[in-house]
Amino acid sequence: MSALTIVVDVAATTGGEFLLTGFRDVFAYVNGVKTDQWEGVAYSVVLPKVAYNALSVKVIGKPAQIQAPQQGEVIPVRFDGLVITPYVRNGRIELSAKANSISVVTPKA
Repeated sequence: MSALTIVVDVAATTGGEFLLTGFRDVFAYVNGVKTDQWEGVAYSVVLPKVAYNALSVKVIGKPAQIQAPQQGEVIPVRFDGLVITPYVRNGRIELSAKANSISVVTPKA
């Protein structure tokens, strides 16, 4: 079985809550070399229901639609179409995450 055929239960893996800590632009790589071709944004989040583990989620083809958090600030967000794919790097299982879009979660009154 290939890691690409494994379906990850996103809600169980992430706990369903995401706190944005920052983001950066993502650029294309050609033959392992970074190019100047912009691809999208990688959002850094922590998962409060999973021991505050960190995860980077790429949203391809869309510029940042959320204002960057200030130092020490976290912003609750949600991802639409989030897909997590496991892979192995240096003998360790890692997770790759991509989504269609990101939005801020407004607190319930």
